[in-house]
Amino acid sequence: MTLKEIKMKHGLTGARIGLLTGVTPRTVRSWLAPVEAGTYTKMPASCWRLLRVLLGEATPEDVIREAEASAAENDTIQTARRTAERLTQNGGKN
Repeated sequence: MTLKEIKMKHGLTGARIGLLTGVTPRTVRSWLAPVEAGTYTKMPASCWRLLRVLLGEATPEDVIREAEASAAENDTIQTARRTAERLTQNGGKN
């Protein structure tokens, strides 16, 4: 489900989404802008998770699992980058 779909499903305004997530309506507009628009900004995962819990679209347990999975994925990516950098610096030798 996208932010736009949640907005329509729950009959929310950008101002209301802003109140729920602690941002300005202008920020919400940037989240809703088309990706190719110069004003687009990706909605932070923390705001997305909070909004979904507040609206009953997800449970706290759901978002905890998502956050843990995302953190694990980021750790894997960081480890791969560090390994590649180390190999590059050592001429391909470990």
